[in-house]
Amino acid sequence: MKKINKEKLFYISYIIFLVGILINESKYNYIPVALKISHVIQLVGCGLAIIKILLDVYEIFKSKKKFKINYKILIFYIISCIVILVTKAKMIAYLPIFVLASKDIDIEKILKYTLYTYIFMNLFVMISYFCGFIVEIVIERNGIARHSFGWTSASQFMIIIFQIIALYLYLRRKKLNIYDFIVSFILLMICYYFTLSRMSLLCSLLLLLLFILIRYTKISKLFDKLKVLVYIVPFILAFIFISITIAFPKYGLDKIDVILTGRLFYGKEAIKEYSIKPFGSEIKYYGQRADGELEEHPYNYIDSSYVKVLINYGYLYFILTMILIVFLNHYAFKNKNYYLLAIIIVIEMYVTIDSFLVCIELNPWLLYLLSYIYPIEIISGKRKKKIV
Repeated sequence: MKKINKEKLFYISYIIFLVGILINESKYNYIPVALKISHVIQLVGCGLAIIKILLDVYEIFKSKKKFKINYKILIFYIISCIVILVTKAKMIAYLPIFVLASKDIDIEKILKYTLYTYIFMNLFVMISYFCGFIVEIVIERNGIARHSFGWTSASQFMIIIFQIIALYLYLRRKKLNIYDFIVSFILLMICYYFTLSRMSLLCSLLLLLLFILIRYTKISKLFDKLKVLVYIVPFILAFIFISITIAFPKYGLDKIDVILTGRLFYGKEAIKEYSIKPFGSEIKYYGQRADGELEEHPYNYIDSSYVKVLINYGYLYFILTMILIVFLNHYAFKNKNYYLLAIIIVIEMYVTIDSFLVCIELNPWLLYLLSYIYPIEIISGKRKKKIV
C-alpha cells in the first residue's frame, strides 16, 4: 500500500479550506446555493486536516519514541474547546485544527500557498462581480463611492490587499528591491482610490516604510533597544481601545467615534448587552447585507478585534491570545527576523479597528507562527527550522 504524503495532504486541505472560507467572505455568501457549497468545501478541507492529525498521532505512538507535552499551548487548546462549546463560534476551531495538522510541514510554503490562493480568489471574486454573478451595495463616504469589488465590504477587500502585499514582500525579503516597493505602493494607492479604507492605507504604508527601513538602514538596532516596548505594544493597544469603548460616550469620545465610524458605539452596546464573561457569549452579528431582503435587525457588528475577542470569546481566551502574540514577538526577536516583527507590529495596530486577529482566513501569520509551537515534541525527532 502506497504511503500517504502527509505534507501534500496538509497543503491540499489548507488550500481547499481557504478557498471555501474566502467564498464565504465574499458576496457569494448571499446566494444560498453558493453559501452551502462554501460550507461543504470548508468541511472537506477541515476533514483532510483532521486525517493528517490522526496520521501524525498514529506515527507518534507507533514510533515509541519519547515525547513531552507542551502544557502551555495545550491549555490554549482546551480553553478554545470550552469557548467553542459555549459560544458555538466554530471560526476559532479552525486555527487549532490547522496548527495541529502542521506537524513536520515546511511552514514557509504555508505563506506561499496562502499568497497564491489570495490572488486567485481575489481575481475570481472580482471577475464574478464585474460579470454580474454577484452584486454589491456601494456605500458612500462624503459623497464618494466605496467599492468592495464583490467582497463583503471595502474594508474586507483592503485587508486581503494588505495581506497580499505583506506576503509578497515577506517571501521576497532576501531579494527585495526598490521596484517591489514601487509596485506595492501603486497597487495600494489604486485600491485605496476605490475603497477609501483609511486604516488599511495607513497600516499598509507603515508596513512599506518599515520594510524599506529594514532593507536599507540599520533600524533593526532600534528594534533591539525598544524590545520591551515592542513586547507590550499589543497590551497597550488593547487596553486603550477597550478602555475608550467602555468609557464611551464620555470625555468627548462621541466626537472621536465619528472618525471611527461608530466602532466605539457598537462595542459599548455589545458590552452592555452581553457583558464580559470568562468563556464569552453566543452572539449573532448583523452587518450590511447585499440583498436588503433578509431579516430585519439593527447593525451590531464589532470591528475591533480586541473588543470582539474579549466579548465574544471571553477574557480567558483574550488573555491567552495576548500572551501568544507577545510570544510571537519574542520568537521574531529571537530569530532576528525583523521583517516578520514589522508585520506582527503593524497587524497589532491594524486589528484595533478591524476584526481579523484570530481569523485564519484573513490572518495567516498566526498559523505560520503557531505552527512552530506543537503541543507534542518528539525527543530526538524531526524539528522545524527556525524562521529566518
